[in-house]
Amino acid sequence: MTPLNQSPLVMLRLTQVIQRTGLSRSTIYSKLDQNSTHYDSTFPKQVRLGRGSAVRFIESEVNAWLEQCVYSSRVVSTKFQMQVDRSAVVQSALVAERCGQ
Repeated sequence: MTPLNQSPLVMLRLTQVIQRTGLSRSTIYSKLDQNSTHYDSTFPKQVRLGRGSAVRFIESEVNAWLEQCVYSSRVVSTKFQMQVDRSAVVQSALVAERCGQ
């Protein structure tokens, strides 16, 4: 039983992680493999259930990883847009200077 102030721990199967992330099975395993060039130390780790081969992922960790991906893409996108905007301003100033304005 979980305390009143704590939400229950929800475990996801690999197929559910695939559906939520849009990543393939092999990509997920590559992100988990430290020897892979696609290794991602921030990707949620598996939780082994008992001695068998059953594993699950913690839903809150998967959600946090997805949120971080969204945040990172927004920050990079915003920084890129700021660079493009600055470039356009500089280019406009150069054109105005050449035209004697």
